[in-house]
Amino acid sequence: MQETKSERLIFTVTDLKQYAYCPRVVFYTYCLPLLRPTTFKMEAGIAAHEKAREQERRRTLSAYGLVEGKRHFDIWVESPILGLRGRVDLVIEVGEGEGRELIPVDYKHTRRR
Repeated sequence: MQETKSERLIFTVTDLKQYAYCPRVVFYTYCLPLLRPTTFKMEAGIAAHEKAREQERRRTLSAYGLVEGKRHFDIWVESPILGLRGRVDLVIEVGEGEGRELIPVDYKHTRRR
């Protein structure tokens, strides 16, 4: 029997990361979502992400070696072939037409050493 698109499961890239860490996290996310509490670290991560987004809105594109470009925040991308979808924090659109380039940017929250 051939699988139709509506029957195919699409997982997020985060689901894969969580499954590698602990399969129960994915189980609770999809099967028992009301039982999974929001932890302090989860709330801190959400706050850090919001802060990074606001800083990015004020920042020039010179940090990326660009003079100009258009920013698009929180863009969802999906690959039906891979069965994966995910959100890109920022996509910078440079140029137009045939010369247009899309540059994905993903925020990472680490301590500087």
